Amino acid sequence: MVAAQMKHLTASKLRLILLGFMLFLLVLGTGLFLLYRQFLIDYSIQVAEANNSATISNDEVTRLKNLEVRLTNDSVAVNRAKKIVSDSKSYQYQNQIIDDINSYASAAGLKIAGFNFSSDDAVSSTADPAAPIVPGLKSTDATITIENPVSYISIMKFIHAIENNLTKIQVTGISISKATKSNDVVVNPISIRVYVK
Repeated sequence: MVAAQMKHLTASKLRLILLGFMLFLLVLGTGLFLLYRQFLIDYSIQVAEANNSATISNDEVTRLKNLEVRLTNDSVAVNRAKKIVSDSKSYQYQNQIIDDINSYASAAGLKIAGFNFSSDDAVSSTADPAAPIVPGLKSTDATITIENPVSYISIMKFIHAIENNLTKIQVTGISISKATKSNDVVVNPISIRVYVK
């Protein structure tokens, strides 16, 4: 039977079969090449995106580490910034304000005769037009009476201590007059403002 089939197979038919087979292999090879090429393109895009994401993540981690180092190096400044404004909880009771003022007075060699606080409500920003308007800050006013007469140097030390407390407390009004002794002065009640968050 094979011999009968080979008999019908002529050189021209064999040439056509080989040509068809070669054409089939060429089309198949081209299709496989294009498919593999597209696979490589897609894969390279995925690799590029992953590389970009890794670079961005690495940059973000580096930036966060730099911020952490900076915060650690500037911890003194951060702590001072936290102290610029009193926390409402720490100044919830007027006793804390009294204790702070008494410690400043004691360090300056003065005696406080009394305190007079305004209402517990925050002072309106229109109450003192010269006061800086800072959103989110509240203030409470108080008046301090000092036992007179006092040394001029002592009252200056006291005012300096209040003004250098990172603006928790500021002197808003003071009146000083000369006493009968040469180096002493009489201080009228001192107005202060305490800033709270």
